[in-house]
Amino acid sequence: MKSKLTTSRRKAFIAEIERQLEQDIPIWENKIQWEKPMLCDGDGPIAQYRRWCQQFYTFPEEPPGRALEVLQSAPN
Repeated sequence: MKSKLTTSRRKAFIAEIERQLEQDIPIWENKIQWEKPMLCDGDGPIAQYRRWCQQFYTFPEEPPGRALEVLQSAPN
């Protein structure tokens, strides 16, 4: 039999994870692959990791924000 305290801790833990994941959604929705990112000495073997990750990226025909720029500059 689960104790009431254990159940409430479990629910609180799950709620916190959900809260943090929801905060990350805007980051995920706007994430892009930079061809030549600025790297620091402490970044480690990031180039190898980036090569592996590249298989999961899609490359839009227009850069992010470009479609909005076109719409904003179009005559009414």
